Amino acid sequence: MIIYSASVDSSPTDDYVAELSRLTRLSFDAPGKAEARVRMLADQALAADRPDRAAVLAAQAVQWSISDFATLANLGGWSDALLAAKPELDALENHAALIYCAGVIAAHQFLDAFEPTVRDRLPAIEDCLAHYRQRILSAPQDELDANIVVASAEHPASWWSNTGDRGAIDETALVIEHHLEDAGLAPRVRARWLFWLGTIHMQNDQRALAEATWARARGGDGSSPWHWLEFHLSRVAVRALLEDGRHLEAGERISALKAAIDPRRPLDLADCHHLQGWLALLSDEPRLARQHYGLALEAAQRAALPRHMAGIYESGLAQSLLAIGDEAGAEHVYHDLRFVAGPKGEAQRATSIAMARALHARRIEAPDYPKYLSQSLAAARDLGLLRFLRALPKLAAQVCADALELDIETDFARKAIASRKLNAPPNAGEAWPWPIKLYGLRPFAAVIDGEPLRFDGKAPAKPLQLLRLLVAHVGEPVAIGGVMDRLWPDLDAPEARRAFDIALNRLRTLMVHRDLLTLADGKLALDTGRVWIDTRALQQALRHCGERRLAGDADRRKLLFERLTRLYRQPLFQGDDDPWIVGARDTLRRRFLLGVEALAREAEREGAQAEVAWMRQWATSLAAD
Repeated sequence: MIIYSASVDSSPTDDYVAELSRLTRLSFDAPGKAEARVRMLADQALAADRPDRAAVLAAQAVQWSISDFATLANLGGWSDALLAAKPELDALENHAALIYCAGVIAAHQFLDAFEPTVRDRLPAIEDCLAHYRQRILSAPQDELDANIVVASAEHPASWWSNTGDRGAIDETALVIEHHLEDAGLAPRVRARWLFWLGTIHMQNDQRALAEATWARARGGDGSSPWHWLEFHLSRVAVRALLEDGRHLEAGERISALKAAIDPRRPLDLADCHHLQGWLALLSDEPRLARQHYGLALEAAQRAALPRHMAGIYESGLAQSLLAIGDEAGAEHVYHDLRFVAGPKGEAQRATSIAMARALHARRIEAPDYPKYLSQSLAAARDLGLLRFLRALPKLAAQVCADALELDIETDFARKAIASRKLNAPPNAGEAWPWPIKLYGLRPFAAVIDGEPLRFDGKAPAKPLQLLRLLVAHVGEPVAIGGVMDRLWPDLDAPEARRAFDIALNRLRTLMVHRDLLTLADGKLALDTGRVWIDTRALQQALRHCGERRLAGDADRRKLLFERLTRLYRQPLFQGDDDPWIVGARDTLRRRFLLGVEALAREAEREGAQAEVAWMRQWATSLAAD
C-alpha cells in the first residue's frame, strides 16, 4: 500500500484514497482493529522517516478515538505521531487535508487528554478550521471520497456549534448532504454524522428538526443493528421524554438503557446516571440526583473524559445543589466547570454563576435580588440560553415569574416560558402569559390569549353568570347543585341540569381552552394552574399580611400594600345586587380591610403614623361600595 507523500508535486493514488476510506469504514465497524492497523502504518511511516504520513494517520485515529466515545484513555498516545510533523496544509491532497485538519480540531476540543507540552505544539485551531472549510467547499465533490468527507466533518462542525458559527455548519452540511446518497458510503459513517447533526439541532432548540435527523440516522437500509447508534438514539429519546414531563415512561426507558450498557464503555454508564439524575431532579429528589451525578463523574473519570466534556455531569451536580439550597456549593462547581470548549463555554459558566448568585439572593430575600436576576438573565439572553436551569423547570419558571413581576428581561422570560412550556408557579402574577385572565375586582373582564373577550351582539347571560360565580369563588370547586340553585332557582332538577350543561358548553366555547373548565365529583372548577383570577391573587397576597418578617421592614410593607391595592381596584362585581354576589363581595371586602389593618398595626408599632394614615385612608376608599 502507498501512503500519500505530502509534497506539492505529488498526486494521490487510488490505493492511498481507497486505504484511507477502508480505514474510515473499519473505525465504525471494529474500532480496535482500525486503531491497531493505523498504529502499525504510523509506526512504519515514522520508521521510513515520513512523519507527514504518520501525522495524517494519527489525526485519523484521534477522530475515531473521540467519536467512538467508549474511553479516551489512549487518546494522548497519538501525540508523538500527530506532532511528528506539521504538514504544510496547502501541500496536502484534499483527503489528507480534511483528515489532518479534522484531527487537529478534535485534539483542540480534548486538550486535557494531552500533556501540556503537546498542547503548545498543536497547529493553530483557527488555521485548521479555515483550511478545512475552504477545502470542503472548494474541492470538486465528484473527486472526494464520501466516507472521508462525512466522517471528517463531525469535529469541525462541533467546534462551530460551540462557538455559535451556524453558517459554517450549514455550509458543511450542504456539502455532506450530497455525499450521504453515495453508494459507497458506509451506513455507519452516514448514521454517525446524522446522529451528531441531530444533536446540534437539539442544542439550538430545533427539536423537530433534530428528531427528523435522528430518524434518518436509524434509516432503513437493512444493515445489521449498530449497538452504539441504538444506545445513543435511545438516550436522546429519554431526554425528549424528560423534556416533555413523561417521567414514568422515561424511568422505564432508563432501566432498559442501563440493562443494555456494554461494561467496556464507561461513558455509557455515565450517561445513564446523568439521565437518572435528571429524572430525580424533575421528581423533586435533589439528594438522589446528587448521588447519580457523583456516579456519572466517577464513570467519566474511569473513561479518561476531559474535564470540559464532563461539564454536563458537573452541571447536573450543580443543579442538584441549587435544588437543595446550597447555592454556594453550586457556584463552586460552576467555577471549576469547563463546559464546552471555546467562548461559548466561558459564557455558559459566567451565566451559571450569575444564576446561582441570583437564586441565593432570592432564597434569603436579599434586597439586591433584582440586580442579580437582571445580570443572570441578561447573560442568558446574550447567549441565547433559553434552557437555563434545564433540569429544574419549576425553579426556572419561578425565575421567569419574578422577572415578569419586576419588569426584568420580560421578552426573554416570555420566550423561555413559551419555548419550554413552563407551568406557572403558585405565586405567578398577572404578567405571566396565562391562557386566560379573569377580573372581578374591576369592571368584569376575561382576557383570552392576550385578547379581551368581546361580543358583537348581546352577551350570553347565563354562561357569563356562571363564569362570574367561579371568579367569586376564586376558582375553587363549586358544587353543581349550588350553581343550579343560584342560577336556575325556578327550574326543577332535570331542567336545571340541562340548562347548566348548555351554559357550561357555551362557556367552554367562549373560553377557547375548553379543558380549563373542569367538571369532576359533582363540582365545577377552573384550572387555577393555567387561569389567573384577580380574586385568587388577592387572597394569596392577603395571606402575607400577618407575617413576622413585615415587622421593621417598611419597604416590604409598602410593596405588599401596593400589590393589594393594584389588585383590589373596586369591590367585587360592584353594582351587582344578586344575593350570592353580595355575600361574596362582603366577605372579600372584610378580608381586604383586615389585611390592610394588619399592615397598618405593624407600622403603628414603629411610630410610622404617616404610613398608618395612608394605608387606612386608601383601604377605606377602595373598599367603599
